[in-house]
Amino acid sequence: MEGSKKMMKRPMKDIYGTDAAEGFNKGKMETVEHHRALLRLSNEHRKSEVAWTEASNTVNSLDAQIELLDAIIKSEGKFDLVAELEKLTLENAEAEEILGHVKVKVPHWEKLGENWLLKE
Repeated sequence: MEGSKKMMKRPMKDIYGTDAAEGFNKGKMETVEHHRALLRLSNEHRKSEVAWTEASNTVNSLDAQIELLDAIIKSEGKFDLVAELEKLTLENAEAEEILGHVKVKVPHWEKLGENWLLKE
């Protein structure tokens, strides 16, 4: 209870400034800092997701290679490489088509006045 009374006793000029323009500028600075902090968090999250995705793709690729080698070893010379190549080529073409339809939206940080994001 004592702490809330202290907050209430702060002079109005400390919170809002001495005039309307100063109050507006203080509010604007706080808002800009708040949104920049959110953008920093978002940027860190995006970077960590990219790193995780790259690592996950590497693991998946190696798993697929191991699976293919196991199939070749277990087939004891009866493995049809040409048929497997055709199957993988078809799957690759389908995956590239799907990838071609994915659009990544990149914000124009310069237009938004947030050039500092590009420097990190």
